[in-house]
Amino acid sequence: MTILRRPNSGLSSRRSVVEAGLAVGATGLLIACGEDAKPAAAPTAAAKPAEPSKAPAAAAPTTAPAAAATKAPEPTKAPAVLKGATVRWLGGEWSFLPALTEVLEAFGNDWAKQNNVTISFEKTTDILPRVQTVIETKGGADIIQYSSPPATIANGLADVSDIADFLGKEGGGYLPAAPFQQVVDGKWLGIPMGQHNWFVNYRQDYLKEEGLDTFPDTWDEALKVGTKLKAKGRPFGVCMSDQASGDGNANSRLLLWAFGGKEFNPDGTLALDSKETLASLEFAIELHNKANDPGGVGYNDASNNQGFLAGKLSMALNVNTIYLPALKNNPDIAAGMNHALPPKGPAGRFGYGQLPFWGIFNHTKGA
Repeated sequence: MTILRRPNSGLSSRRSVVEAGLAVGATGLLIACGEDAKPAAAPTAAAKPAEPSKAPAAAAPTTAPAAAATKAPEPTKAPAVLKGATVRWLGGEWSFLPALTEVLEAFGNDWAKQNNVTISFEKTTDILPRVQTVIETKGGADIIQYSSPPATIANGLADVSDIADFLGKEGGGYLPAAPFQQVVDGKWLGIPMGQHNWFVNYRQDYLKEEGLDTFPDTWDEALKVGTKLKAKGRPFGVCMSDQASGDGNANSRLLLWAFGGKEFNPDGTLALDSKETLASLEFAIELHNKANDPGGVGYNDASNNQGFLAGKLSMALNVNTIYLPALKNNPDIAAGMNHALPPKGPAGRFGYGQLPFWGIFNHTKGA
Protein backbone atom coordinates (compact mmCIF):
# COMPACT_ATOMS: atom_id res chain seq x y z
CA MET A 1 0.00 0.00 0.00
CA THR A 2 1.12 3.55 -0.58
CA ILE A 3 1.38 6.12 2.19
CA LEU A 4 -0.07 8.97 0.15
CA ARG A 5 -3.85 9.03 0.05
CA ARG A 6 -4.28 9.64 -3.68
CA PRO A 7 -5.09 6.41 -5.56
CA ASN A 8 -2.42 5.08 -7.91
CA SER A 9 0.08 7.69 -6.75
CA GLY A 10 2.71 5.27 -5.52
CA LEU A 11 4.98 5.23 -8.57
CA SER A 12 4.94 8.97 -9.26
CA SER A 13 5.37 9.72 -5.57
CA ARG A 14 8.37 7.43 -5.32
CA ARG A 15 9.94 9.23 -8.23
CA SER A 16 9.30 12.54 -6.52
CA VAL A 17 11.04 11.20 -3.44
CA VAL A 18 14.03 10.16 -5.52
CA GLU A 19 14.24 13.49 -7.30
CA ALA A 20 13.62 15.62 -4.24
CA GLY A 21 16.00 13.65 -2.07
CA LEU A 22 18.75 13.55 -4.67
CA ALA A 23 18.36 17.26 -5.35
CA VAL A 24 18.90 18.16 -1.72
CA GLY A 25 21.78 15.73 -1.36
CA ALA A 26 23.50 16.97 -4.49
CA THR A 27 23.03 20.59 -3.50
CA GLY A 28 25.02 19.96 -0.37
CA LEU A 29 27.97 18.56 -2.27
CA LEU A 30 28.85 21.73 -4.16
CA ILE A 31 31.71 22.71 -1.90
CA ALA A 32 33.22 19.25 -2.02
CA CYS A 33 33.02 19.30 -5.81
CA GLY A 34 34.58 22.75 -6.10
CA GLU A 35 31.59 24.26 -7.91
CA ASP A 36 30.42 27.75 -7.00
CA ALA A 37 26.77 28.64 -7.20
CA LYS A 38 26.12 31.20 -9.90
CA PRO A 39 23.94 34.17 -9.02
CA ALA A 40 20.51 34.35 -10.50
CA ALA A 41 19.45 37.15 -12.79
CA ALA A 42 18.85 40.45 -11.01
CA PRO A 43 15.32 40.81 -9.68
CA THR A 44 12.92 43.11 -11.47
CA ALA A 45 13.14 46.67 -10.20
CA ALA A 46 10.30 47.89 -8.07
CA ALA A 47 7.65 49.82 -9.93
CA LYS A 48 7.52 53.56 -9.27
CA PRO A 49 4.63 54.53 -7.00
CA ALA A 50 1.75 56.16 -8.81
CA GLU A 51 1.15 59.88 -8.43
CA PRO A 52 -1.49 60.82 -5.86
CA SER A 53 -4.94 61.09 -7.37
CA LYS A 54 -6.64 64.44 -7.35
CA ALA A 55 -9.65 64.70 -5.11
CA PRO A 56 -12.92 64.69 -7.03
CA ALA A 57 -14.58 68.08 -7.28
CA ALA A 58 -17.64 67.20 -5.24
CA ALA A 59 -15.76 65.36 -2.55
CA ALA A 60 -15.15 66.58 0.97
CA PRO A 61 -11.89 68.47 1.43
CA THR A 62 -9.80 65.49 2.43
CA THR A 63 -6.47 64.63 0.92
CA ALA A 64 -6.73 61.81 -1.59
CA PRO A 65 -4.57 58.78 -0.70
CA ALA A 66 -1.70 57.78 -2.90
CA ALA A 67 -2.10 54.63 -4.97
CA ALA A 68 -0.49 51.54 -3.41
CA ALA A 69 3.07 50.97 -4.53
CA THR A 70 3.84 47.74 -6.36
CA LYS A 71 5.92 45.52 -4.05
CA ALA A 72 9.25 44.47 -5.44
CA PRO A 73 9.64 40.69 -5.72
CA GLU A 74 11.92 38.96 -3.27
CA PRO A 75 15.43 38.36 -4.64
CA THR A 76 15.71 34.88 -6.10
CA LYS A 77 18.07 32.59 -4.22
CA ALA A 78 21.03 31.57 -6.34
CA PRO A 79 20.39 28.10 -7.74
CA ALA A 80 22.74 25.30 -6.87
CA VAL A 81 25.10 24.17 -9.59
CA LEU A 82 24.87 20.38 -9.61
CA LYS A 83 27.26 19.68 -12.46
CA GLY A 84 30.03 17.36 -11.34
CA ALA A 85 28.52 16.60 -7.93
CA THR A 86 28.44 13.07 -6.51
CA VAL A 87 25.50 11.80 -4.49
CA ARG A 88 26.21 8.76 -2.32
CA TRP A 89 23.20 6.53 -1.61
CA LEU A 90 23.25 3.90 1.15
CA GLY A 91 20.63 1.23 1.71
CA GLY A 92 19.85 -2.39 2.39
CA GLU A 93 20.66 -5.17 -0.04
CA TRP A 94 17.89 -5.90 -2.54
CA SER A 95 19.11 -9.32 -3.63
CA PHE A 96 15.80 -10.84 -2.56
CA LEU A 97 13.82 -8.47 -4.81
CA PRO A 98 15.91 -7.58 -7.88
CA ALA A 99 13.00 -5.80 -9.58
CA LEU A 100 13.17 -3.10 -6.90
CA THR A 101 16.82 -2.53 -7.74
CA GLU A 102 15.96 -1.93 -11.37
CA VAL A 103 13.17 0.55 -10.61
CA LEU A 104 14.96 2.67 -8.01
CA GLU A 105 18.32 2.76 -9.75
CA ALA A 106 16.67 3.63 -13.06
CA PHE A 107 14.99 6.64 -11.43
CA GLY A 108 18.22 7.75 -9.81
CA ASN A 109 20.36 7.31 -12.90
CA ASP A 110 17.83 9.12 -15.07
CA TRP A 111 17.84 12.07 -12.67
CA ALA A 112 21.65 12.06 -12.61
CA LYS A 113 21.87 12.11 -16.39
CA GLN A 114 19.49 15.06 -16.65
CA ASN A 115 21.49 17.05 -14.09
CA ASN A 116 25.03 16.01 -15.06
CA VAL A 117 25.81 14.47 -11.69
CA THR A 118 27.06 11.10 -10.51
CA ILE A 119 25.15 8.75 -8.20
CA SER A 120 26.72 5.85 -6.36
CA PHE A 121 24.54 3.09 -4.88
CA GLU A 122 25.92 1.19 -1.91
CA LYS A 123 23.76 -1.78 -0.96
CA THR A 124 24.70 -3.90 2.02
CA THR A 125 23.09 -6.59 4.15
CA ASP A 126 25.02 -5.26 7.17
CA ILE A 127 23.16 -1.96 7.09
CA LEU A 128 23.09 -1.19 10.83
CA PRO A 129 26.86 -1.07 11.47
CA ARG A 130 27.34 0.79 8.20
CA VAL A 131 24.81 3.45 9.21
CA GLN A 132 26.44 3.81 12.61
CA THR A 133 29.83 4.32 10.97
CA VAL A 134 28.47 6.98 8.59
CA ILE A 135 26.88 8.91 11.46
CA GLU A 136 29.93 8.69 13.73
CA THR A 137 32.44 9.65 11.03
CA LYS A 138 30.10 12.16 9.35
CA GLY A 139 30.96 10.87 5.92
CA GLY A 140 30.59 8.08 3.40
CA ALA A 141 26.95 8.59 2.40
CA ASP A 142 24.44 11.38 1.81
CA ILE A 143 21.09 9.65 1.35
CA ILE A 144 19.84 6.62 3.25
CA GLN A 145 17.12 4.05 2.70
CA TYR A 146 16.32 2.43 6.04
CA SER A 147 13.63 0.20 7.52
CA SER A 148 13.66 1.07 11.21
CA PRO A 149 11.82 4.26 12.25
CA PRO A 150 13.88 7.46 11.87
CA ALA A 151 13.76 7.96 15.64
CA THR A 152 16.35 5.18 15.98
CA ILE A 153 18.97 7.31 14.18
CA ALA A 154 17.45 10.77 14.68
CA ASN A 155 20.80 12.26 15.69
CA GLY A 156 22.13 11.61 12.20
CA LEU A 157 19.23 12.79 10.02
CA ALA A 158 18.33 16.17 8.53
CA ASP A 159 14.91 17.79 8.68
CA VAL A 160 13.08 17.01 5.40
CA SER A 161 9.74 18.55 6.36
CA ASP A 162 9.72 20.74 3.24
CA ILE A 163 9.95 17.68 0.99
CA ALA A 164 7.33 15.80 3.02
CA ASP A 165 4.95 18.77 2.86
CA PHE A 166 5.40 19.08 -0.90
CA LEU A 167 4.74 15.39 -1.52
CA GLY A 168 1.82 15.36 0.89
CA LYS A 169 0.10 18.19 -0.93
CA GLU A 170 0.81 16.59 -4.29
CA GLY A 171 -0.56 13.22 -3.22
CA GLY A 172 -3.58 14.31 -1.20
CA GLY A 173 -2.15 13.85 2.29
CA TYR A 174 -0.64 10.95 4.23
CA LEU A 175 -2.18 7.98 5.96
CA PRO A 176 -1.84 8.23 9.77
CA ALA A 177 1.01 5.72 9.95
CA ALA A 178 3.34 8.01 8.00
CA PRO A 179 3.67 10.96 10.41
CA PHE A 180 3.39 8.56 13.36
CA GLN A 181 6.63 6.85 12.33
CA GLN A 182 8.45 9.55 10.37
CA VAL A 183 7.98 12.68 12.50
CA VAL A 184 10.30 13.22 15.47
CA ASP A 185 9.95 16.30 17.69
CA GLY A 186 7.73 17.95 15.11
CA LYS A 187 10.10 17.37 12.18
CA TRP A 188 9.87 14.90 9.32
CA LEU A 189 13.17 12.99 9.34
CA GLY A 190 12.22 10.52 6.61
CA ILE A 191 10.13 10.27 3.45
CA PRO A 192 8.14 7.00 3.56
CA MET A 193 8.25 4.89 0.42
CA GLY A 194 5.39 2.57 1.30
CA GLN A 195 4.31 0.12 3.97
CA HIS A 196 5.55 -3.41 4.59
CA ASN A 197 3.03 -5.68 6.28
CA TRP A 198 4.37 -8.81 7.96
CA PHE A 199 2.86 -12.25 7.36
CA VAL A 200 3.80 -15.85 7.95
CA ASN A 201 5.35 -17.28 4.78
CA TYR A 202 5.11 -21.06 5.19
CA ARG A 203 5.52 -24.29 3.26
CA GLN A 204 1.99 -25.62 3.07
CA ASP A 205 3.25 -28.83 1.50
CA TYR A 206 5.43 -29.48 4.57
CA LEU A 207 2.55 -28.79 6.97
CA LYS A 208 0.25 -31.18 5.12
CA GLU A 209 2.74 -33.92 5.87
CA GLU A 210 2.16 -33.07 9.55
CA GLY A 211 -1.61 -33.27 9.12
CA LEU A 212 -2.24 -29.51 8.89
CA ASP A 213 -3.87 -27.59 6.06
CA THR A 214 -2.88 -24.13 7.31
CA PHE A 215 -0.34 -22.58 9.63
CA PRO A 216 -1.24 -22.89 13.35
CA ASP A 217 -3.41 -20.12 14.77
CA THR A 218 -1.48 -19.67 18.05
CA TRP A 219 2.19 -19.38 18.96
CA ASP A 220 1.93 -22.41 21.26
CA GLU A 221 0.61 -24.55 18.40
CA ALA A 222 3.26 -23.15 16.07
CA LEU A 223 5.96 -24.17 18.55
CA LYS A 224 4.67 -27.76 18.60
CA VAL A 225 4.62 -28.22 14.83
CA GLY A 226 7.87 -26.28 14.45
CA THR A 227 9.59 -28.69 16.81
CA LYS A 228 8.55 -31.60 14.59
CA LEU A 229 9.64 -29.84 11.42
CA LYS A 230 13.05 -28.91 12.83
CA ALA A 231 13.63 -32.56 13.76
CA LYS A 232 13.18 -33.34 10.05
CA GLY A 233 15.65 -30.67 8.96
CA ARG A 234 12.95 -28.11 8.13
CA PRO A 235 13.29 -25.41 10.80
CA PHE A 236 11.50 -22.10 11.08
CA GLY A 237 13.42 -19.04 9.88
CA VAL A 238 12.41 -16.43 12.46
CA CYS A 239 14.99 -13.64 12.50
CA MET A 240 16.07 -12.82 16.07
CA SER A 241 19.07 -10.67 15.22
CA ASP A 242 19.90 -7.04 15.94
CA GLN A 243 21.72 -6.94 12.60
CA ALA A 244 18.45 -6.94 10.65
CA SER A 245 16.80 -3.54 10.89
CA GLY A 246 13.64 -4.81 9.22
CA ASP A 247 13.06 -8.45 10.17
CA GLY A 248 14.73 -8.26 13.57
CA ASN A 249 12.58 -5.38 14.81
CA ALA A 250 9.38 -6.72 13.27
CA ASN A 251 9.65 -10.21 14.74
CA SER A 252 10.66 -8.99 18.18
CA ARG A 253 7.68 -6.65 18.34
CA LEU A 254 5.23 -9.28 17.07
CA LEU A 255 6.24 -11.58 19.92
CA LEU A 256 6.39 -8.79 22.51
CA TRP A 257 2.88 -7.56 21.69
CA ALA A 258 1.41 -11.07 21.46
CA PHE A 259 2.41 -11.64 25.08
CA GLY A 260 1.04 -8.28 26.25
CA GLY A 261 4.32 -6.37 26.37
CA LYS A 262 5.08 -2.91 25.02
CA GLU A 263 8.08 -0.65 24.60
CA PHE A 264 6.61 2.62 25.85
CA ASN A 265 3.86 3.91 28.08
CA PRO A 266 1.44 6.57 26.77
CA ASP A 267 3.53 9.26 28.50
CA GLY A 268 6.66 8.18 26.62
CA THR A 269 8.40 6.39 29.47
CA LEU A 270 9.91 2.95 28.93
CA ALA A 271 7.62 0.02 29.65
CA LEU A 272 9.87 -2.97 28.91
CA ASP A 273 10.43 -3.85 32.56
CA SER A 274 7.36 -6.06 32.91
CA LYS A 275 6.31 -9.67 33.40
CA GLU A 276 4.84 -9.59 29.87
CA THR A 277 8.22 -8.71 28.37
CA LEU A 278 9.82 -11.53 30.34
CA ALA A 279 7.17 -13.98 29.12
CA SER A 280 7.79 -13.00 25.49
CA LEU A 281 11.56 -13.42 25.93
CA GLU A 282 11.16 -16.83 27.52
CA PHE A 283 8.93 -17.96 24.67
CA ALA A 284 11.31 -16.54 22.04
CA ILE A 285 14.17 -18.52 23.57
CA GLU A 286 12.10 -21.71 23.60
CA LEU A 287 10.94 -21.12 20.02
CA HIS A 288 14.50 -20.57 18.86
CA ASN A 289 15.92 -23.60 20.64
CA LYS A 290 13.19 -26.06 19.67
CA ALA A 291 11.89 -24.91 16.29
CA ASN A 292 14.12 -22.29 14.72
CA ASP A 293 17.19 -22.30 12.51
CA PRO A 294 20.19 -21.95 14.87
CA GLY A 295 21.51 -19.20 12.62
CA GLY A 296 18.45 -17.04 13.28
CA VAL A 297 20.26 -15.04 15.96
CA GLY A 298 22.75 -13.87 13.34
CA TYR A 299 20.41 -13.25 10.39
CA ASN A 300 20.50 -10.09 8.34
CA ASP A 301 17.44 -8.89 6.41
CA ALA A 302 18.15 -11.19 3.46
CA SER A 303 18.92 -14.39 5.37
CA ASN A 304 15.47 -15.91 5.81
CA ASN A 305 14.54 -14.94 2.26
CA GLN A 306 17.53 -16.83 0.95
CA GLY A 307 16.97 -19.81 3.24
CA PHE A 308 13.31 -20.14 2.32
CA LEU A 309 13.97 -19.85 -1.42
CA ALA A 310 16.70 -22.49 -1.09
CA GLY A 311 14.16 -24.91 0.40
CA LYS A 312 15.88 -25.00 3.80
CA LEU A 313 13.12 -23.37 5.90
CA SER A 314 9.51 -24.26 6.59
CA MET A 315 8.45 -20.78 7.76
CA ALA A 316 9.65 -17.19 7.68
CA LEU A 317 8.02 -14.06 9.07
CA ASN A 318 8.39 -11.58 6.24
CA VAL A 319 6.67 -9.47 3.61
CA ASN A 320 6.09 -10.41 -0.04
CA THR A 321 9.80 -10.38 -0.90
CA ILE A 322 9.85 -14.18 -0.70
CA TYR A 323 6.81 -15.07 -2.78
CA LEU A 324 7.47 -12.68 -5.66
CA PRO A 325 10.98 -13.98 -6.46
CA ALA A 326 9.73 -17.55 -5.95
CA LEU A 327 7.12 -17.07 -8.66
CA LYS A 328 9.84 -16.17 -11.13
CA ASN A 329 12.81 -18.26 -10.07
CA ASN A 330 11.49 -21.03 -7.78
CA PRO A 331 8.05 -22.02 -9.13
CA ASP A 332 8.00 -25.30 -7.19
CA ILE A 333 8.48 -23.43 -3.91
CA ALA A 334 5.90 -20.82 -4.91
CA ALA A 335 3.38 -23.59 -5.61
CA GLY A 336 4.05 -25.24 -2.26
CA MET A 337 3.91 -22.15 -0.05
CA ASN A 338 1.15 -20.02 1.41
CA HIS A 339 0.63 -17.08 3.76
CA ALA A 340 -1.07 -16.58 7.11
CA LEU A 341 -1.59 -13.86 9.69
CA PRO A 342 0.87 -13.85 12.61
CA PRO A 343 -0.23 -16.32 15.32
CA LYS A 344 -2.12 -15.30 18.44
CA GLY A 345 -0.46 -15.03 21.83
CA PRO A 346 -1.93 -14.68 25.33
CA ALA A 347 -2.73 -11.03 24.55
CA GLY A 348 -4.16 -11.67 21.10
CA ARG A 349 -3.05 -11.39 17.48
CA PHE A 350 -1.01 -8.43 16.29
CA GLY A 351 0.15 -7.35 12.87
CA TYR A 352 3.16 -5.24 12.02
CA GLY A 353 3.46 -2.49 9.45
CA GLN A 354 6.86 -1.01 8.70
CA LEU A 355 7.57 2.09 6.62
CA PRO A 356 10.96 2.03 4.89
CA PHE A 357 12.06 5.59 4.27
CA TRP A 358 14.54 7.78 2.47
CA GLY A 359 16.38 10.36 4.53
CA ILE A 360 19.32 12.73 4.27
CA PHE A 361 22.26 12.52 6.66
CA ASN A 362 22.63 15.82 8.48
CA HIS A 363 26.36 16.01 7.80
CA THR A 364 25.59 16.49 4.10
CA LYS A 365 26.54 20.08 3.32
CA GLY A 366 23.50 22.12 2.45
CA ALA A 367 21.07 19.64 3.99
